[in-house]
Amino acid sequence: MALLALAIAAALPALYSLAKNFTRRLRAPAAVLLAATTVLFAGGRHFGNGWPGTGGHGRLVPTGLAAFEWAASLSASAYWAHPHALAAFPAPELAWMVVSPLALAAAVIAAATLVRRAELPPRLLAFEVRLGVLACAVMAVFLAGCGCWVAAGGQRGLGPARAGLIDVAGVAVMALALAVAGQAARTARVGLRSAAN
Repeated sequence: MALLALAIAAALPALYSLAKNFTRRLRAPAAVLLAATTVLFAGGRHFGNGWPGTGGHGRLVPTGLAAFEWAASLSASAYWAHPHALAAFPAPELAWMVVSPLALAAAVIAAATLVRRAELPPRLLAFEVRLGVLACAVMAVFLAGCGCWVAAGGQRGLGPARAGLIDVAGVAVMALALAVAGQAARTARVGLRSAAN
């Protein structure tokens, strides 16, 4: 929820600035971003209806949002290592598990291209950099929590909720994402300082 709030806080002013100063060179990445996010939203809503959850994570996360997140991250599944279990999935769900990470990658690349090509005002860039640093701090907290959970072997006494290889891989991916995000935030700060001088 914290990362979602930060993403919305970063996206809204950037989208407003892009719409206000829209040029021809922004058309292609804007079209790709719109198509990719439409695919992600429609697929997440559709496949979220098949969520096997029980009404949110202790009511901390609303049911609809938890189902959407489950559907959006369905491709990051341990089922890939179990072909017999994976074969039982319906064909549309398997297709979604392949398409969703491609759509997410397309959305991220298109958004990055838009921001690079657009001439955002310096104050907006400074605001975005501050939000990026804050997002890195939030990511570090989640990484530490997940790392401690995996190091402790998972939640004992909760049935199948034990840390396994997929969880170790998940923590490694989170660490890589944090490293990339941290480097991006450092590069943005340096670029902002050099632009100010």
